[in-house]
Amino acid sequence: MKRSKWHLGIRSRRGPPEIMSEVFSALVGLKMQWKLIDDSPYHIKVKHSPPNSTPVIFFLNFIFFSI
Repeated sequence: MKRSKWHLGIRSRRGPPEIMSEVFSALVGLKMQWKLIDDSPYHIKVKHSPPNSTPVIFFLNFIFFSI
């Protein structure tokens, strides 16, 4: 089974640290757990444990570049 890869692009005047701060705030608001992979705040493993359901684990990888 081939895994889907999703890409999301945004433009922001804020730098990577501010954007990641918002991402982590959103994860807290959604009551998700995460851990950093390779001690990088831009590559995280996320766990969502809905009540009465099997936990869902997924990976998020963020790439920032200036245009």
